[in-house]
Amino acid sequence: MSIDLNDLPKSIQSEGAVLNTSVEFVQRRAKAREFKSARMAQVAMLPQQPKETPHYSIAAHSGAIDHVGGDFYNYFDLANGQTATLIGDVSGSGVAAAMIMSMALESFVIRGASTNSPANVMKLVSADMSGKLRRGKFLTAFYGVIDPIKHVFRYARAGHMPGILYNPIDESWQELGGQGIALGITRVQEFSDTIREYEVTVPPDSLLLLYTDGIAEAENHLGEQFGAQRLGRALTQSARLSAELAVDYIVDEMRKHTANRPLNDDFALLVIKRLSR
Repeated sequence: MSIDLNDLPKSIQSEGAVLNTSVEFVQRRAKAREFKSARMAQVAMLPQQPKETPHYSIAAHSGAIDHVGGDFYNYFDLANGQTATLIGDVSGSGVAAAMIMSMALESFVIRGASTNSPANVMKLVSADMSGKLRRGKFLTAFYGVIDPIKHVFRYARAGHMPGILYNPIDESWQELGGQGIALGITRVQEFSDTIREYEVTVPPDSLLLLYTDGIAEAENHLGEQFGAQRLGRALTQSARLSAELAVDYIVDEMRKHTANRPLNDDFALLVIKRLSR
């Protein structure tokens, strides 16, 4: 509803202005409720509690610059006793990115249940998402599986930020990179031809960090990014903490760096900790 005050007599123009203001207020409140409902629905799709197993703990966190966003994570049990982990980033933000995120989450869970190979999961998800990503939209993802018996982590990377494996015993770092392009950039067959699967051993007490670029690119008032060096330092300093507390610590360090300034991008991170017991 909109009122042109120029069409009203002077004597009631002030009343019309009040009415317009009231209508705009009601519309803003309705829109805010819609966004709040959308955010609640999105959060409900992501695990909210840390996962504990006899040998591993897993925790994660995400944040959106809009009410809803496109950065996401997941972890879930597989039928063979292993655990699947996932982090991803849809280009852009807002409702459109959130819709793509929900479709990708569902696809990864379904396809993860059908094969033990992270690379094959990526190929199947690529086929599922074909046609759902509009021109100019793409999706990066890092999908890995923890074997709690052999203590190995098998993963595939589709154009996503490399993971980081930190061993506090000898203070060694290992970047979990590898070949693979983002979903939606090329045809399904071209994507399948490039994706590869990798495997690393997870030492006792080590931390494995998966994250989206929104964390590394978070800026302070001088325009300085949080960056890989500060992220690595935060991971090192949280090495003796549980996965849940490590996530909290890293997010807190990022917030300190930005002095709680509004972020430029959505973000998500996931920490896997191998327990010494």
